[in-house]
Amino acid sequence: MQRRIGILRASSRLVARGAYALALIAASFGWAPVALAKKTPNAVIEVTPAGGSTYGDKLTMYGIVSAPTAADPVPTGTIRFEVRDPDPPHYAQTVCSVTIDTDYPVQSCDPIPGLYIAAGTHRFILIYSGDNNYEGNPDYVGVGAGMLANEDNYVIDKQTPTISLVPPAPVFVGQYAALQLRLGNATNTDGQFGATIAGDNGDCSILYEGQICSAGKTRFAGTAIPVYAGFVGDNNHNAVPTTEVGQITILPAPTTLKIEPHPAITLGDTANIVLSVSTIIDPGATFLGDFTLSDGEVSCQFHIQNLITTSVECPLTPISAGTRQLTASYSGSSNATPSTATGTLEVVAAKVDGACGSDNGGVLAATPTNLCSAGTPGAVSGAGHPWSWTCAGISGGNAASCSATIRTWTVSAQASGSGGSITPPSQTIDNGNAATLAVSADAGYVIAGVTGCGGSLAGNTYTTAPVSADCTVTATFTKTATKPVPVLTWPAPASIAYGTALGAAQLNATASWNGNPVAGTFTYTPAAGTLLNVGANQVLSATFVPSDTASYATPGSPVTTTITVNAAPLTPVTMTLTAAPATITQGQSVLLTATVNGSAVNPTSVETIGRRMSSTPSALAAAIAPTGGVTFHDGGTVIGSVNLGGNGIAALSVSTFAAGTHHVIATYAGDATFAPATATATVVVTAAALQAPVAAPALDQAALWLLSLLFAGLGAALSRNKGRLRVR
Repeated sequence: MQRRIGILRASSRLVARGAYALALIAASFGWAPVALAKKTPNAVIEVTPAGGSTYGDKLTMYGIVSAPTAADPVPTGTIRFEVRDPDPPHYAQTVCSVTIDTDYPVQSCDPIPGLYIAAGTHRFILIYSGDNNYEGNPDYVGVGAGMLANEDNYVIDKQTPTISLVPPAPVFVGQYAALQLRLGNATNTDGQFGATIAGDNGDCSILYEGQICSAGKTRFAGTAIPVYAGFVGDNNHNAVPTTEVGQITILPAPTTLKIEPHPAITLGDTANIVLSVSTIIDPGATFLGDFTLSDGEVSCQFHIQNLITTSVECPLTPISAGTRQLTASYSGSSNATPSTATGTLEVVAAKVDGACGSDNGGVLAATPTNLCSAGTPGAVSGAGHPWSWTCAGISGGNAASCSATIRTWTVSAQASGSGGSITPPSQTIDNGNAATLAVSADAGYVIAGVTGCGGSLAGNTYTTAPVSADCTVTATFTKTATKPVPVLTWPAPASIAYGTALGAAQLNATASWNGNPVAGTFTYTPAAGTLLNVGANQVLSATFVPSDTASYATPGSPVTTTITVNAAPLTPVTMTLTAAPATITQGQSVLLTATVNGSAVNPTSVETIGRRMSSTPSALAAAIAPTGGVTFHDGGTVIGSVNLGGNGIAALSVSTFAAGTHHVIATYAGDATFAPATATATVVVTAAALQAPVAAPALDQAALWLLSLLFAGLGAALSRNKGRLRVR
């Protein structure tokens, strides 16, 4: 066709040029025009795409209307393209029209906007309008004249739509799923595109792309749930089988759990608490799952497996009165989320008066335990003489006061024969307690034994077993063949400071027998008035002679103890430092004198004088002065150390000070009696003056003459010995 159209285009141009040339020749000869009969032009039609198309494809109509011969003029006018049903009643529809452009042999046009030729087998025809030279039939409706060209059996196939799914946003169970189908090859469809969400989650349909397909309430949660879509087909489109076009996620519906209010109940009654669950996604939705309700002490559970509901009644029987704090939970299901709720329930207790239990008024072997038969028991007070407690009422009920006493037993004591005693002779003991008794042997006797009440003897004390009945303790004594030896005891005295003389506070040993004091005389070493040196655990000893030597023997060994003597507090001193002279010239000596003043009593002198004389020792005590060394510093540099003399003075002569101001510090280190101390002084040293140079003595005339003779003789000698000089 393209080749044919090209040939026709060239031929048409040649014909037009030839006709134009003939017209010029006729004019030159003065020929007049002659009226001729109209001719029928040649015509060709072609539809592209060539050979057929698919519904919805763009068609282009091509037509050529040309002169029958080369001498004929070029046709003008319009060309109309129509599509016709080849069968009666020969339905026709204009596809497009074009005015012939004589500059171009081939005319073309596209279908009227919005016009799509139906699927099927069609005849396309070219109808020419005619002009002054050529016949035409613009009103042609049949099959005869006027149809200058046609293309028969042009097949337009049906479109096969494509369907895909715009990925949908997740939805909750109970929401309407909005599906947007993306359609292809769906020009002017006249049928429904259907979509279905798998799992019985709804379906919907649309007529054309851009519509939102509302698939109805979703029912079951899941991820990647398939979405299927298909097309029923129409006259111009093939049907599309239902296939998976995408997926959607359906989330469990969010739930809200509520504890419905319940009126107050009396303690012991049961409240049927209503628990309701709902979702704002679908207010009419119903749910499966487990419900739990608790007040912190008791709870109830409700399991819904087959019955679909929005609420349950949970029976709760509280065991405590007051405002019960309720907590509830819904387990959720595959299609609903869990949720919780809180609430309260008022539980009113019945009024109950307190009443004492069976231990009230009893004589008991142990602390009462059966306190109240009604009400709330209070704490038991007392040690059994009596025990007391209360039974408080409940919910405003009256309280009851209760009491009980402990069972007691009598423990008797007796001495069998003579030689001693046991006390007390009788005592009352609470059940389960032990009794203690004192056993004492007379002089010349010893305890032979103590029995009764299951007890035991430790020294002079007898302790019974826990008493659970009346019982008697018996003590027996035996006369001794030898005199008893008093027991000597001497607790260690408290520490003393150095300088404190031993006295009654330290020398306080005692003698006893069978717990009774024994009179006699102690002799101490060291004796009273002794001053001990500083030291820890110094041994003191004492011997004892009883006054009644007929009844008691003298102990064979002394009793000892120890005492610690701490150092006495140091005595403070006053210290001065002088520099004489205070201002010197460099190289001159300065005398630094440190004086330490202090005095204390010499304890040793006190002790010695005290032993030697009968007068008060402190009145005769000798005074002592500070001892030890003094160190002299020039700033941070030690310049010397000197020991104190008996007068408390240390002196140091220094001649090495450099020029300048020197701050001298004297430090006393202290000794065993006196505390350390420091003192300062200032020494100013000036630089020594420089010595003036000594002038050489002037020579008189005679001296100068002698000096010249000396140099002349020396020169002559050197000249004579010049040849004998050797260099070594």
